[in-house]
Amino acid sequence: MTLVTATDLTRHFPLPRAHLFDRTRTLHALDGVSLTLSEGEALGIVGESGCGKSTLGRLVQGLDRPTSGSVVRPEGPRIRVIQTIYQNPLDSLDPRMRVGRQIIEPLVIHGIGSAADHEARLANLMAQVELPAELADRLPGQLSGGQAQRVVIARALSLAPRVLICDEPVAALDAPVARAVTALLDRLRTDRQMGLIFISHDIGTVAELCQRVAVMYLGEIVEEGPVGQVLTAPRHPYTQGLLSAIPRPDPGGRPSPPMLGGEPASPIDPTPGCRLAPRCPYAQEVCRTVTPKLRGRSHRAACHFTAHD
Repeated sequence: MTLVTATDLTRHFPLPRAHLFDRTRTLHALDGVSLTLSEGEALGIVGESGCGKSTLGRLVQGLDRPTSGSVVRPEGPRIRVIQTIYQNPLDSLDPRMRVGRQIIEPLVIHGIGSAADHEARLANLMAQVELPAELADRLPGQLSGGQAQRVVIARALSLAPRVLICDEPVAALDAPVARAVTALLDRLRTDRQMGLIFISHDIGTVAELCQRVAVMYLGEIVEEGPVGQVLTAPRHPYTQGLLSAIPRPDPGGRPSPPMLGGEPASPIDPTPGCRLAPRCPYAQEVCRTVTPKLRGRSHRAACHFTAHD
């Protein structure tokens, strides 16, 4: 069952003019992004900082409106059917409120259940995220980073969302704790049959958790497909460049594609053509003038010269 369908999502931000007679400039945060998310599926969104990953997450949840395009979400109150977990849990928690109260606060705000129901629900939620019951009386500052992120996850689950958006949820945690939180998210997705959108720059974590992955560059999806296919046989030069930057345990094996040179172009008033062209070692004249479209069936790439299924 499809939970989310985003079609041709575009989000542009007009920028203020520095001088009275300057032309109006526009920041292209997203340009024509389409994706789907199915029940029980984990979809990874990867790309460099500033590529539009978080903007996409906000549009999917309905925290921002697209300039054009549409999002079809599960039926029900928008704030309840889709919840988001962010990178730093302590930024998401009230430092003066006991964590148990924060976990059940959404139930109180929405008038769901009685006080007795809330106590039972709190115990259940803390057990689901593998937190000791005694932590409910602590303040966020008395928890470790991993414990605080589990509190945020429990609070997000209190409204029984159909979709969970995870925006760099383990980036602020050390490696062992990050792996444990990732394993928890995977178990919760399976047990609850939630859709999971996992936004990350960590390709290794995406490979462990997700069934599909979408690779973004400067506001566009440049490659999308089953995670095993995209990460082992990438079709877009940008994806190839991302994977080339990951240290390999067997440097004497198959040679890596050339790494990308230079810096990403500006997302302000981008020129026609492929946005990777200035950095791409394979770019030809058509790349600088004609914008490539995503092509393929299960494994799609937006490149004029790649093979397609």
